[in-house]
Formats: sequence, C-alpha cells, structure tokens
Amino acid sequence: MGSAKDEQGQVPEPWLDYGCTPWRLSSQRAIELYESGVKLWRREDLIDIEQQLEESFTLEKFTVRRLDGSVVYIKNPMFGVLKPIWKPYVNFQEYWLVQFKPDGPTETYNCPYLVDWDNQSKRNYEGPIGNARLLFNTKQQEWEASMTCEAFTSQFRKAIGGDGNAKKITKVVCFALGDLNSKPPDWWRIKNEALPEKEREL
Repeated sequence: MGSAKDEQGQVPEPWLDYGCTPWRLSSQRAIELYESGVKLWRREDLIDIEQQLEESFTLEKFTVRRLDGSVVYIKNPMFGVLKPIWKPYVNFQEYWLVQFKPDGPTETYNCPYLVDWDNQSKRNYEGPIGNARLLFNTKQQEWEASMTCEAFTSQFRKAIGGDGNAKKITKVVCFALGDLNSKPPDWWRIKNEALPEKEREL
C-alpha cells in the first residue's frame, strides 16, 4: 500500500493495492520476458528434469527453473517410498503462464514446466479378467452362504407371502455395483497389441 501527497504535503487517502495480485504481476513479468526473447524451455533444462524424474526414488526434492533463471525446489512426496503408486511427469505450462491462474503457490507462477503426478494404481484394477466365470461362481457361493443373503431372503418371502396369501410378482428390478466396460483401457490395448499375435489375450 502506498500514499500520495498533495500540493500541501498532506496525505489525503492511502492507496489501495486492489488488483495488484501476485498472479497479475507475475503474468505481466512472464510476457515481458517472453517477448524479450527468453525461451520457455531450454534443452538443458528438459534434459535435467527428465533425469530428475528417472532418479525420483532417491531425490528429496525436484529443481525447476523459472523464466527469469531462478529456481524453485519442489518436495518429492514419494521420496523413499518402496512401492509408490504415484509416478512423476513433466507438466508443461505453455500459455497458461499468462492466461490462467495456476493452482500452485505463487513461487511456481513463472515456471514454464512443473512436476505433476499420475496415479498408477488404477492399472491394477483394469483390463480383462481371465477367469471371470470362476470368479463369478465363487462370489455367488459366498453371497448365498452369507447372513445378509439369508436375512434378505427371509424378508423377501415375508413380503410376498408372509400372511398366507401369496402375491403375484409382476416386475423384478435388478442392480449391480461396479463398472461394465465394453472394451479394455487404452494402456492395456496398446500393451496387448505389442505382443506377438499368439500371445495376445484378445
């Protein structure tokens, strides 16, 4: 907040910093640097960050260069984790540097690239099931032997004929929990198609 003096040397009203946000100032700085010839990405920076990603298991932090040549350090949440489900990758900012306010802290506003994370665990639960029929039969037997099934069956029988007068069933509503995928995910399809034809599962 600043102040301006009038001709008598008095300060009538304080200046307001309304609009002088870190994002607005940093985006202005970013476009000035870019128009002056500063490159968004340099070859040596890209080589460096890719090498950092390869060594992410042993790195406590990632080093990222900003447009003005300074660097920021980003903590590695997967450092020392034996079986990480999150895999780091480079997220290029491009024109988002001046178009949209980033989600990260102000220190990352002028970073032309950042380290982001992709959850790899979903691959453990995707793809065709080789023994689907056996799995279905096993789960069906577990359900039929459960107390929940017994209680449901008992309540259902009472509802349709518990008073001695059997009721006619005209509609049956079925439901299931979970997704029904008509095709395997892209990552599995690409991996499967790369195999010799005799080894492909589909």
